[in-house]
Amino acid sequence: STTAKVKITAATTVNVSFTKNGYTVTFDAKGGTPKPPVQIVKYKEKATKPWLEPTKEGHTFEGWYNKAGNALWDFENEVTQNTELYAKWRINTYPVTFGTPANGTLKAEIAGTEIHTNDKAEHGKTVTFTAKPATGYKVDTWTITGGTFEEGGTPGSTTAKVKITAATTVNVSF
Repeated sequence: STTAKVKITAATTVNVSFTKNGYTVTFDAKGGTPKPPVQIVKYKEKATKPWLEPTKEGHTFEGWYNKAGNALWDFENEVTQNTELYAKWRINTYPVTFGTPANGTLKAEIAGTEIHTNDKAEHGKTVTFTAKPATGYKVDTWTITGGTFEEGGTPGSTTAKVKITAATTVNVSF
């Protein structure tokens, strides 16, 4: 309370003491783990940087950002109000490598846009590979390293859909 009523009936001493306000600093890991706990920080004191950085599959953590200012939070800042921090993520990209096979061609596309060998694809994207055998040939086998087949990619199939989860190499033989 900021006021006190005191009835004076004798010599009286009135004392008051003050304490700093406490503010909450909350963390939103934006799909990453772990989510740091809420911190209660006294006025003009500093929040503690979480000792464990969150992780999120296929992403790189870029730091804690202040939701109010949309800027990287400096843990040397003094806290003067409730503060919401969020994890900023950059999606990982990986090279997609594929060759020109003997006795045919191999084309790659992401969402209808052609890519070339060594172009990069974002984590989680699907690359559609289309094999076109030369006259007198058919698709024999598909091999992949670094990604996963989502569809096709079986002997005789002229297409393979590959989910990108790492640097990926795709080959087809005729």
